[in-house]
Amino acid sequence: MEIDLTAGDGVGDNAETNTGTHVSPTDTGPDPEDADRDDDGQWALLRA
Repeated sequence: MEIDLTAGDGVGDNAETNTGTHVSPTDTGPDPEDADRDDDGQWALLRA
């Protein structure tokens, strides 16, 4: 399991592929350096 959480959003950097498209749990699409994906001023935290 990837534990490098650069953005601090609960998603491992290996799953944040920076493609902009969510394909699967291992290819989630967002930028691994951007915790505020929708630019609303709040981090996009994932809760298990």
